[in-house]
Amino acid sequence: MKKVLLMLALLGLPLSAVAEISGSIGAVSNYVWRGTTQSDRSPAIQGSITAEVNGLYATAWASQVDFGDDTSTEVDYQVGYTFGDTTGIDVGVLAYTYIGDETDFADDVKEAYISAFAGPFFVTAYREVLVEDDETASNFFEGGMDVSKYLPVDASVLAIMDDDNEVGYGASLGKTWDNGFQVKYTYHSIDEAEHSFGLFYNF
Repeated sequence: MKKVLLMLALLGLPLSAVAEISGSIGAVSNYVWRGTTQSDRSPAIQGSITAEVNGLYATAWASQVDFGDDTSTEVDYQVGYTFGDTTGIDVGVLAYTYIGDETDFADDVKEAYISAFAGPFFVTAYREVLVEDDETASNFFEGGMDVSKYLPVDASVLAIMDDDNEVGYGASLGKTWDNGFQVKYTYHSIDEAEHSFGLFYNF
C-alpha cells in the first residue's frame, strides 16, 4: 500500500504548476462499493489525488481490498469534465484495476458515466465499455440528494439500482473541519446492510 500512496503523490507533481490539486488520505472500517463490501468487512486504508483545470479533471484513487485471494489493492483512474457549477452535467470514464490479480490492464473493467445535477439533487448512469463481443455490458444507476442544509452535519441520501434491477438505498453522515479532517458514517443496503465509519484528512 505504501507504493500506491507514493504513486498517488508523484502523479500530482507534474500537474501542480497548472492545475488545482486536491486529495485525501484516511481509513474506513469497511470498504463498501455499490452496496457490497470489498474488504470482507475489514478496515481499509484509502487515498486519492485529483488534478482539475477549468472543469477538466483526472483522479487516481486507491484502497486496500480483501477478496479472499492474492488481490491486495484496488487502483481506479478517472478522467472527466464538468459542465456547470450548481446546475450542470458531468461526463467521464473510469478504469478499475487491481494489484495482485492476474488480469491485464486492457482487460480490467472500464465504465463511461454521465451525471446530471441541480442544486442538492443528482442522478448518474454508468455503462461498461470496451467489452468483448461475447459479453454483455453492465449498467448501474444512482441518484440522491444532499440534505446538509437541514442538519448541523454533512448528510446525504442515495438510491441505487444494479444490473439485475435490484434496488438499494443508502445514507451518509459526516463532519469536515477547517483543518481538513473529516469523519464519516455511511450505510448501504442492496443485498445485505453494510456499514462503514471513516476518518480522512483532505487537502
